[in-house]
Amino acid sequence: MKKIFLTLFIIILICASVFPAFAEESGEVSDIPAESGEPSIYQSSKAVIYNPQTGTFVYDHKGDARAEAATSAKMTALILIYDLFSTNLNSVVTVKAEHLKNIGAASNPATPMIGLKAGNTYKIEELIKAVCVSWANDAINPLIHAYCEKKGIEYEDFADEMTLYAESIGCTDTRYKEPLGRGDMGNATTAKDVALICAQFYNRYDLFISSAAGYYVLQGSTIHTRNYLLSERIMPGNYLKGARGFFAGQAFASGNYCVATSVEDGPLTYIVVVLDGCMYLYDEEGIRYFDEGKNPYTDVKTLVNWAKNRYSYVNLCLAGDAVDEILLEQGRNADHLVVCARDKIQTISLVGDDLSGMEVRITYDTDRVYTVTGKDGKEHYAVKAPVAKGETLGMAEFILNGTVIGTTPLLAADNVDTDTVIKFFETVENMLFSETAKTILIIVAVLLGLYVVYCLSAFTVRIIKKVKKDVADTKNEQKLKELRARRENKE
Repeated sequence: MKKIFLTLFIIILICASVFPAFAEESGEVSDIPAESGEPSIYQSSKAVIYNPQTGTFVYDHKGDARAEAATSAKMTALILIYDLFSTNLNSVVTVKAEHLKNIGAASNPATPMIGLKAGNTYKIEELIKAVCVSWANDAINPLIHAYCEKKGIEYEDFADEMTLYAESIGCTDTRYKEPLGRGDMGNATTAKDVALICAQFYNRYDLFISSAAGYYVLQGSTIHTRNYLLSERIMPGNYLKGARGFFAGQAFASGNYCVATSVEDGPLTYIVVVLDGCMYLYDEEGIRYFDEGKNPYTDVKTLVNWAKNRYSYVNLCLAGDAVDEILLEQGRNADHLVVCARDKIQTISLVGDDLSGMEVRITYDTDRVYTVTGKDGKEHYAVKAPVAKGETLGMAEFILNGTVIGTTPLLAADNVDTDTVIKFFETVENMLFSETAKTILIIVAVLLGLYVVYCLSAFTVRIIKKVKKDVADTKNEQKLKELRARRENKE
């Protein structure tokens, strides 16, 4: 009996020690809700969480503090290279001896290499994929030279183009002095800027997918990822299920470890960046490890867990949702028209946030929509039939706490034909009260007035003539009477 109990006790101990380790190495993020406060990470790191759908930073720990550009420099360089050669990825690059100079030492973990040799020939697409997995200096440098040759610029000018590109996407404190991200070369960036660069990388599907691969075979040679979130191969225990793409590396042989990745949570995407993390160490058996509380990969997991349990994606408006109703004039069997949203408007918000204060600000196209005074004495928007379904009538802005979350065109929800009877009477009404009709009426009124004046004048003239004639007749009659009287007196 004692042996049985002893055996059971040993089995329990084994299970207790094995299962937690298994859970840790599975890469699952804990479902335990994150605390309402800040997540606990290595305080010397600079870290951010960025949501590209809304363009917002949902977490910021020294995100504006300057750091070495390190591997993120190669990410910027790779974006420029990909954009230039995206339509000609099958073109060939030959590695030259000059491509392999001044790029660091293979023994330095801050300057990774995959062992390319002068004279080797590769397709541009092959080298791009190799860089996305290895972030190796000897893999990207031939691509940079090919870029400069095609653009007709000097190699030394490439870093300036990287800086200009970073500025063009909203990076406010990123400066490149050389393109490989080597320490003490003058390259500088911030965690926030790196997140913006990652978002651009994320939007280039070929680059993103290549960086998410655990390995890549370059002409028979297998290259493994240096991002421990994506693979258990080099340093077990750091794998994160759901992590996709991006980079890991360091600015110096002694530290400044950097890691960036993306994680999807339903419709949400989180880009997590941790810069200036603690460097890994080696134990007596040569196995890599991080000091307790200083593992940047653990920090990434902590941040992902915190964001997933703290934020949710909210649909403020779906495509086709009714946004407003306006008056419809001359419409057949309808006197109102529903206008609906063309696009879906979404935002990220804290779980349980009150969104009742959202405001919708509508601006109508004044060439199509006008205002009329309704029976209630108030002004209302109106549109005149016919109206085509899907016709754009205006724009709607969705505003939350004073910030414009999104905009969408407003479309007519239905086809509406014109009521011919109403149209006829309105046409007559318009004709009667048109400017032309007013002009004609004025002319007629003037002519009528002139005719009246003429008639009055003619009547007056006739009266005057009659009066004069009567006076003359009276005078003649008087003279005749006087003449008769003189004749009678003579007789």
